[in-house]
Amino acid sequence: MNKEQVGKLSYKFHKCLGVVFCLVGGLFLYVSIGVLLDPEATIRVNGEETNSTTPKVLFTIFSCVFLLIGLFFTLIPKEKYERLFIKNNKLLQKIIGGGKNV
Repeated sequence: MNKEQVGKLSYKFHKCLGVVFCLVGGLFLYVSIGVLLDPEATIRVNGEETNSTTPKVLFTIFSCVFLLIGLFFTLIPKEKYERLFIKNNKLLQKIIGGGKNV
């Protein structure tokens, strides 16, 4: 497998991973906004149920970050992807692989 095939496979994998992150993040965001807007809803933190807003807000922020990571991997153009991940991967290969070009 040459470098171009690895790059294409990696790009497709990250696109699929982005779609999965978008789906899961969207589901989390839908649930977290419902919990955040309901003052009677409880959330379990460290084994104790609470209806305070701080854990609800943190859950909503986590869901937004999850969704944003998915959107990043889904919408990144191939040229920028190669610049960010493929070129930097050469440096990692030299450090970890002892200077061998794979």
